[in-house]
Amino acid sequence: MQAGKEKALTDNCDTTKLTMGLDSKIAKAIAGVSGQLQVLGTGKEIVGIGLTSSTSCTADSTDNCVDYTDKTGAGKKCIQALEWVQKLTEAAAEYKNYAEEQRQRQVIADKLSGPKMAATREFTRQETQTALFPPAQATTKTIDTTQKQIDVCSAITTPEQCRGKPECEWNDKTTSEEKKCKLNETKVEQQAAQAAKRDQTGKKCYDHTKKEELNSRMQDSPQEKNLN
Repeated sequence: MQAGKEKALTDNCDTTKLTMGLDSKIAKAIAGVSGQLQVLGTGKEIVGIGLTSSTSCTADSTDNCVDYTDKTGAGKKCIQALEWVQKLTEAAAEYKNYAEEQRQRQVIADKLSGPKMAATREFTRQETQTALFPPAQATTKTIDTTQKQIDVCSAITTPEQCRGKPECEWNDKTTSEEKKCKLNETKVEQQAAQAAKRDQTGKKCYDHTKKEELNSRMQDSPQEKNLN
């Protein structure tokens, strides 16, 4: 190349924004260069790019001429033999493989995003329900409480006091060695069952109300709407 012509050559390079894959861009550029490669000079012995009116690429009459004669073989347009073209071709192939790997990664990520969001939503729902609706506590009397009631009834010695305790019952037919006032276990069990039933009914109403509130909040949530 004639000295001082480098800037004039680079100023003509395409500076438009890349709108295609790098591999396609490289292939297009190589094809463009290949189309410009031609036999130059009157002697038909120079294979190069550019304009010339002489038999070399260094004379004053040359115009941005690049001589590829010894690189491509006399009289042949073999641009793939050029080392820089080979390097670009290899880079294009590597980029194409990279782009395909990225595409596959995105496909996998898209396939996993749905199940992941559904699992996260279900986990959040269960955690929220557990916090709002704790397991029901047992309402039956404990052994200690029952024994305390037995002791209270057994300590009573008169029928009036015994009958004054709803959980106690008086039995005149017992022997002198037995306690006439005893715990009415049947009545205590019935009272415990009724209390448990009331508690369970109240809890069902509470759970239903809280569940409706939770469903309403989840339906109004932007994330929930996007998932649906």
